[in-house]
Formats: sequence, C-alpha cells, structure tokens
Amino acid sequence: MQCLLGIPYVNRPDLLALAVESVRAIWPYTQIIDNSPHGLPQKGWPVAVFRPSVPLTFSQTMNLLASLADETGSDVVLMMHNDAEAAAGTCERLLAAVQEAERTGRHWGIMFTQYDTLVAMKRSMMRYVGPWDTNLPQYFADNDYYRRVRLAGFEILETGLPVTHHQGSSATIRSDSGRAYLNGVTFPLYEQYYISKWGGRPGEEGFEWPFAGKLATAFVDDLRRQGLFQSLAASYDTVEGNLLERASDPTPAAQIETLRAELNWLGARKFLETGTNKCMFGYVLSRLVQDASLFTFDGDPRSARAVEILQTSQQEVRVQFTLGDTKSTLREFREPVDLAWIDGGHDLDTALSDVNQAMRLGARSILVDDTKSMPEVAVAVRQALDAHPEYQRVKTQLSQFDSRGVAVLRKLSAGCQ
Repeated sequence: MQCLLGIPYVNRPDLLALAVESVRAIWPYTQIIDNSPHGLPQKGWPVAVFRPSVPLTFSQTMNLLASLADETGSDVVLMMHNDAEAAAGTCERLLAAVQEAERTGRHWGIMFTQYDTLVAMKRSMMRYVGPWDTNLPQYFADNDYYRRVRLAGFEILETGLPVTHHQGSSATIRSDSGRAYLNGVTFPLYEQYYISKWGGRPGEEGFEWPFAGKLATAFVDDLRRQGLFQSLAASYDTVEGNLLERASDPTPAAQIETLRAELNWLGARKFLETGTNKCMFGYVLSRLVQDASLFTFDGDPRSARAVEILQTSQQEVRVQFTLGDTKSTLREFREPVDLAWIDGGHDLDTALSDVNQAMRLGARSILVDDTKSMPEVAVAVRQALDAHPEYQRVKTQLSQFDSRGVAVLRKLSAGCQ
C-alpha cells in the first residue's frame, strides 16, 4: 500500500519542525506543501518541500495532494496540520488501521486521529466524491468535504490515536494578526455560503445534495440549451424516453450526478451502452469525459442518424453503433469496457441478457436504468447479481430524487469498495 503525507505550511517553522519530527516513520512519503509568503528554505528539512508557483489556500492544497497522490501511485492520502505533533507510534498505528480496514473490506473513506489533525483519506473515495470546494478556502471546507463523504456512503472512522494540536489549533491565524483580521471579515461570508449550499450550519444541514440540486439541474438545463441537443432531439420522433428527453427534473440531474461520481473514481474511457435511442448518453459523456470510446447498441435503425450527428459535432467521444437485437449482437462483442449504461429493451429476457453481457465484458461499473419504473428490469438486476457474486449493488446518494431508478452494480475488485 503506497501512501503520501502532505503537511501544508504557512508560518511557524518551529511548530512545523515538531510536526515533521513526529512522522519520522514515514519521511520517505512526506512532503511539506509550502504556501508561506516568502518561501521555506529547502535546506535543513529531512523531507521533500514542494513550493507551488503561487501560495495555495487549504482547499487548493488538498486538491494538489490528490493530484500528487496520482502521480506517485498512492492509495492513501495523509494530511497533517503543521501545528500538530503525532505521539510516538501514531503514524504506524494509523497505517495499520488503514490496512485492517482494507483487509476486512470496510467501505471506509476517512480515518481521523484527533479529528483531522492527522487524517487518512482513501484515494479512490476522493475521486468518487470529487475535489474540495475552492469557494471555501479554509474554514467550513472540512465540514463541507466530510459531509460529502458521508452522503456518498463512505465510513468516517474515529481511531482516537494521540496527536497534539499545539496552542489549541489555528496557530497559523493566531501567529499572524493580518490573517486573523481577514478571517474575522470572511468567516461569516463563508458560513453563509455553507448555509446556502447545505440548508443550514454544520450539524443543522437540510439538503441531501449541494444547493438542493440547483447546480445539478442547471447543468441539465445547459445541456438542453445546446444546439447539439436540439439536433439530436430532432433526429427522429419516438415515444421512448431517454436521459434528457421526456424526463422531469430532478431525475435527469440525479442520474447524471450518479454517472459523474462513477466516472470520477473509475477514470473510465471505454463505455458500453444498450438503447442508443437519440444518442443522449453519448452526448452527456461528451460533456463529462475526454478521449473516450462508446460502443452503443440498438434495434432501431433510426438511431444511426443520431450517432452520425454526435460523431460530426464533437471530438471527445468516438461512437461505434451496432444495429440489431442485443440478445444476439452483444454475444458477438468482445471489447472489454470500463462502464456500461443499460437502458435498452425493458422485457426481462433482454434486460437480463444485457446486464449479463456487460458483466462478461468486465465492466467495473454497470448502471441500469428504469429499475423503479419497470418491474422486469428490477427482476433482471436481482437475477444477474445472484448469478454473479463478483458484483454488488451499491446504494446511490440521490436515489430518492431519481424517479426512474438507476441501479449501480459495481465489481468488487474495482477498488472503490
């Protein structure tokens, strides 16, 4: 298991020295993130010092650590406050707790010591949840992120391991009267932003997704305003619904956010779709990913026109269309895929065949639409899971807002358990 420890630094090199010395056991995996005004001397520190081109806020620093973790192939991101000091053995015990959680298959995302004075974060969780909100540069950023982690269904574990937070925390502000003054000015502004985002102060939140879904709905509105959407919608007439047409808010927003979260942690580039219809799934993908391939299947020859429109109107997704009954055509398909979107035939035999074929192709995540609106599809999902114990259905955060019901089936070895 590879880890990365980042220690954000702004001031108080004396406290930073204590923090660094206390994590001696993992010095090879430690980096000081130097956000000080004038720069920390590189010499004399037993660990790497990373100086961004401009000083970063706390949230920006956390997003930088996520990026550095990917560069180093790290499975776990540790963060330690520069005014903290870990007791002897704390780092080793924290990493042992991480390994035990992995061994037992816990769906963990965060491990606290004394809150987040020293904290471990699972990198795949961070991909799924997404970046820290840079509109909250410091205070309330932690409340926001940890709430998102919980809403996404990940465990936040309390280890109680001993870590001292010197001077009762906030040494960065206490040691700089200018920062302290600006914090007094901005604190109520960021508090109001948090209230607007979550419907209440920390501990009093009323929303289950940011801004009660207004941002997600705005994204759907933007998709529908584009000329490409209008061209796809006009490609032919049908009573069949799809991801963006004949779907009332907030269902499309909830489904797209569910898809976005799966894309975040998978890093998917090869997709399978059944039920091409007007190629709306491919259109949505083109706004969420780059350099992707979509293999899409439908029995209606009119879908070919929508595929042609999408192919000639964007470069992010390459689309290959196969015409015919998926109970036959998919059996001949051999290309491994990362993610499958199943929204084709709604009879039991077709839905079950489509899901089984997606599993045969090794899709790490399979999203099956209409499990609420089509009883046959729900039965097909249950039967496919019974036959494939390597997959499990996972709870989706926004299912209550999704009237059609996208089921997420995840391969257990996919790394985001």
